[in-house]
Amino acid sequence: MPVTYLITFTVAYCSIIYELLMAQTLSALMGNTVLRYSITIGIYLASLGIGAMLCQKSDEQDCARRLVRIEIWLSVVGGLAVLILSSLDVVHRFLGTNNLFYIAALGFDFRPALFFTLSHGVIVVIGVLSGFEIPLLMALGESKRPNTMNLVLGVDYFGSLVGSVLFPLILLPKLGLFAVAYLTGLLNAVACGLLLVFTPTKHKFRYARITCSVVAVLLFLLAFTQNTQQFFLKKFYYYKQVKSISSLLSSFENLPRIEEYRSPYQRIHLVNAPADNSQKMIYSQYSEKFAREPDFPEDLWLFLNNQFQISANTEEIYHEFFVHVPIQWTKPPEKALILGAGDGIVLRELLKYRQVKHITLVDIDPKMLHIARHHPDLQTINHNSFADPRVTVIAYDAFLWLQETRQKFDAIYIDFPSPNNYDLAKLYSVEFYWLVKRCLAEKGYVAADLPSGEAGLWDEYYSTLQAAGFHQIRPYDGRLESENEGILKLEKLFLRQAAIEKKNDYGYPVTTNDPDVLRPVFNNLVRESLKSVFQRFIFLQERRQVLNSAFQDYGIPLYVLNESRLKLAGNAQFDDIFKPDRVNSVFRPTMPEFDFFTVSAPY
Repeated sequence: MPVTYLITFTVAYCSIIYELLMAQTLSALMGNTVLRYSITIGIYLASLGIGAMLCQKSDEQDCARRLVRIEIWLSVVGGLAVLILSSLDVVHRFLGTNNLFYIAALGFDFRPALFFTLSHGVIVVIGVLSGFEIPLLMALGESKRPNTMNLVLGVDYFGSLVGSVLFPLILLPKLGLFAVAYLTGLLNAVACGLLLVFTPTKHKFRYARITCSVVAVLLFLLAFTQNTQQFFLKKFYYYKQVKSISSLLSSFENLPRIEEYRSPYQRIHLVNAPADNSQKMIYSQYSEKFAREPDFPEDLWLFLNNQFQISANTEEIYHEFFVHVPIQWTKPPEKALILGAGDGIVLRELLKYRQVKHITLVDIDPKMLHIARHHPDLQTINHNSFADPRVTVIAYDAFLWLQETRQKFDAIYIDFPSPNNYDLAKLYSVEFYWLVKRCLAEKGYVAADLPSGEAGLWDEYYSTLQAAGFHQIRPYDGRLESENEGILKLEKLFLRQAAIEKKNDYGYPVTTNDPDVLRPVFNNLVRESLKSVFQRFIFLQERRQVLNSAFQDYGIPLYVLNESRLKLAGNAQFDDIFKPDRVNSVFRPTMPEFDFFTVSAPY
């Protein structure tokens, strides 16, 4: 009987780990963590029920034999679950690159629905298989000693408890998804081995050989976990390179390795992805950064939980508008607070002002802060800003820190990831901004980015901020002009040197350098390039105050922001209607917006 309880504990642990693994993998691939966990748990529980209903009573020997087969199948399908889901994602992106499963006549893309169906089919298979386990274990227990059903169920619940605690605290941050899946599959194989040794089973040697083969495969995959992770990371971040079957299977050894860091709070990826040369030429007409800083790192991208944060090529466009427009409208602060922005770039911009006496930076992730301080490229990007004696860095939850502090600040900058799950949405809540307002000095200001762009979630943002007690709510745009002297020169060069392929009147491809054909191509390229770096921000004050309109020269290096772009920034159009039902609260979140089939993309 103790062996039966040990097997029950093991399979219950494995079952909950599989459930969490699949939910976390789909969360990483599709976004919307709460939605993915809810759907995964719901489908998994329903599948457990189906498996339990399909399980028929039989004698002890048949129960043991069926349970052995179940454990073998679970060690295979469960152990490879993350690998299977990641492979489906790669195929999904391959179909997208080649425009397969897109019905142009209907304007509908079937790929997300196809990915959703196949990936959740894996959940159903594992759930149904796991559903057989407890009824079979109960039958085994009853055959040895009557009235043990309640003990088997109790041990099952304890196994689930241990798995659900270990997964977020130790397994995921220390080992990662792939390694946890392989190890869990190996545990199912151990349960199979215990059954073969301690229960009467037919064909023991055949099942033992199969189990040993499965163990060998899982151990092999476990030994090459890092290679597997790199394979799928490269397929995710370099997905535009997956254009053929050979590239689908290629390990992309010629492409830069993805730097991966894990913490209890997030996955941090540094990606070296060369930008298009034409885009680089366009951006160079708006920024003097690389001309003045020739050693500045190029083509480095920072992602948190697979979501884009910064690009070294264009980060100054974002950060100069974000930091300096509020200062142009008011004055440089003496005491500033930064919430988030653990990369240190907002810090870099504020430290340019000699008027700034002290800055407190609060970020939840010590790992991100460590990387920003010590990684050579990030250290160069943020100008080693953490070493400035005016800076105090606190690794703590911003929400909790605001509750505990009684300090007042002349300026508060808020730079958080997009509110794509409820944990992040609380940082955009009325409760959070009430705490922010409490820490704001008289005539001080708050600046925050609006990750959803020009129009997305505006009703939620505006209504929440007004409910928090801010009476000066003014959006401003990180907007660049579509034409300037540099762009006009670049257009002339493009018209003189470029040639594109088009179809003639008979439908055959021909090469042309006709300016009337090339000019719209160039204009569209500029428009799309500027669209990709557009960002909307919000300027807040507790009371309405008159803002400076003239550009002020503080004698600091600015590569993008100038007088004309300051005027563009202040021309943001917005709806100032308060909508009580759109207020985002910790207790009644109106963020994020969920798209059922969305599969996240890095760029």
